[in-house]
Amino acid sequence: MKRVASYLFIMVLLITCASCGAPNFRIKKYYQDESHFKEFKANVKGYYDYWGDSNMIHLYIGDTGDDFSSSSIYLFGENANTARKNQIWNVIRMDSEITFVTSEAIFYDGYRLPIVSLSCQGEELLDYDLGRQNLIESFTFGHAKPNAESVPASAQNDDLLNSLGTEENPDGSCWAKGILCGSGANDQNTLYDLVFIINKSFSVNSGLEYFYLKGDALEIATEKGFFDQSHMGEVFSLSATKDAQGDWILDSLICNGVDYLEPVE
Repeated sequence: MKRVASYLFIMVLLITCASCGAPNFRIKKYYQDESHFKEFKANVKGYYDYWGDSNMIHLYIGDTGDDFSSSSIYLFGENANTARKNQIWNVIRMDSEITFVTSEAIFYDGYRLPIVSLSCQGEELLDYDLGRQNLIESFTFGHAKPNAESVPASAQNDDLLNSLGTEENPDGSCWAKGILCGSGANDQNTLYDLVFIINKSFSVNSGLEYFYLKGDALEIATEKGFFDQSHMGEVFSLSATKDAQGDWILDSLICNGVDYLEPVE
């Protein structure tokens, strides 16, 4: 009886393990079929780089002009590392037109559409063959972690990371020091969000703070060339005031000695 019970236990364990791996096997098999991928063009309306343990780049896009069902596309793992190595943040800007290849399959993964090819302004940021191979391999080995060359120097400086944070005042204002990791615009380009890492133990869901540019401040920042660069990974000192909706509206935005919200004389 003990031997039979042991056999039954082993069989249940094997079946359980097989069922746990089944979803990944099904997704991997789907992505191995090249007919499931298609090329699209779109303009970038926002970009967010999470180079921590999640290691992904999120691009928010406008209308593709095709029957495309999502406004968000993603680079994961080694594909994110490759895009950073190819200087993605020296190429992509707000409203840049990008060409990308993805698959619109819906799985249990939060509907995060993976990019396997990406180019912008004639610059290839991720090759299709390499990108698809990395995606397929990730379902066996998991998404690659960020490597040293794909993480900003600011995020590898412990003293700097320990100095990040926010300080709120009783009058509804605040001071903050953070590393810029994302920016996005509304459909009318009248409101921009800037996302800063304000805690060294940041993740996609914590250690981040959103600040907003609008009105005169947005016009000044534009005039002073703030959006001519991505500023991703750069360190900012800033101040902001909380509005009626509870959002932090920027009053100052200082990087490398330049306050992008100080009026031009």
